[in-house]
Amino acid sequence: MPLDKAPVRHEPALPAPFEPIFASLEEIRYTEPGSRFHQCFGCGPNHDIGLRVRTFRAAGEVLSPIIVPRRFEGPPEGAHGGIVAAYLDEVLAGAAVGHTGRPHWTGELSVRYVKPTPVERPLLGRARAGKQSEKYLDLEATLEDLDTGANARRAGARQAEARKRGARPALGDARELLEAAYLARGLLVLAPLGPGHLRDIDIAA
Repeated sequence: MPLDKAPVRHEPALPAPFEPIFASLEEIRYTEPGSRFHQCFGCGPNHDIGLRVRTFRAAGEVLSPIIVPRRFEGPPEGAHGGIVAAYLDEVLAGAAVGHTGRPHWTGELSVRYVKPTPVERPLLGRARAGKQSEKYLDLEATLEDLDTGANARRAGARQAEARKRGARPALGDARELLEAAYLARGLLVLAPLGPGHLRDIDIAA
């Protein structure tokens, strides 16, 4: 931990294996009571069986402490691939909030599974923002074994700002963003698709 940074008291407390890394990091909060994401399956702290993903500001990136519960097991001792994608989706979303201060929506998700993701073992989610244009933000993320640093899964992102409640983007704008996403295969695309608009999720192993 840097000598010029005092420890931060995190509420709720983090599991012990993560404390040395996260002790001085500020949590990115956008799921407080009354927020649109308080009951989100991925990041909402009040979802009964949700992932409850939390993200913290680090040097040029965000970090996320993750332990996949056994109830999300797919193959023996491994997390279900869809759950792994959901964890990466939330870490990327946290990076978008950390970089812009605003939440974003998912339009397309592409994940590379390098090796099985263990359950009940400390993992480190890591994500950072890249190129930013007027309409979208590119990001990338990894999910690593906390102890060994081994990389088991990778994802990238292209995200667009979520509109305020009740605001609906023009269909042409949404289609344009999705077409750009498909031209950039291998990227996760978070698009501002309002109610009644197409929401595509594409997972490529």
